[in-house]
Amino acid sequence: MGNHIILAGDINCKHQHWNSRRQNQSGLILYNALPTLDVYPVSTMEPTHFPRAGGRPDVLDIALVKGITITAGPQAIMALESDHIPVCLNIHYLHTPDTRTLPPIYQTDWNKYQQYLARTTHPNLPLHNPTDIENTVNLITANLKSAYRLHTTKFSPAVRPDTSSTSYQTDWNKYQQYLARTTHPNLPLHSPTDIENTVDLIT
Repeated sequence: MGNHIILAGDINCKHQHWNSRRQNQSGLILYNALPTLDVYPVSTMEPTHFPRAGGRPDVLDIALVKGITITAGPQAIMALESDHIPVCLNIHYLHTPDTRTLPPIYQTDWNKYQQYLARTTHPNLPLHNPTDIENTVNLITANLKSAYRLHTTKFSPAVRPDTSSTSYQTDWNKYQQYLARTTHPNLPLHSPTDIENTVDLIT
């Protein structure tokens, strides 16, 4: 059982401890188990069950409570047409604030991002061998990361970024997976056109 419990209903356990007229075997078992279960019974002073066959009214509907403050009641309400009448029970509710840490928000100025790449990304063409190709790819990749880092602002979740420009939050795992699926240049490169097409593909 948890630390905050309300178990209520017609549990057919009669005992004078919770205002039943008499006790039955189930009521005696429950009464003896109360210390072990670490719960306490809550019941009305008036009957909650009125047998249709003409038997005597009794208290059958009780609540077993743990770790919760009862502020009012319980009170039997003479309503509905059931042989068990409703019981009203008021409890004290203490709101526990959500203390989970929210992730930060990132906003990128994509105009400055593109301008930075235009200024810095000038591979040495033509490419003559695999080393030239690898160095060019590394240059472009480093510039992409630098452009994002220099022109992206990190905000606390409690602070709204400027909504006049589009904001994005990047999932870098999906970013890398996408590049791995799509960035497959046709090697070897035989002409300046091949080189230009490969650079366009990567960027």
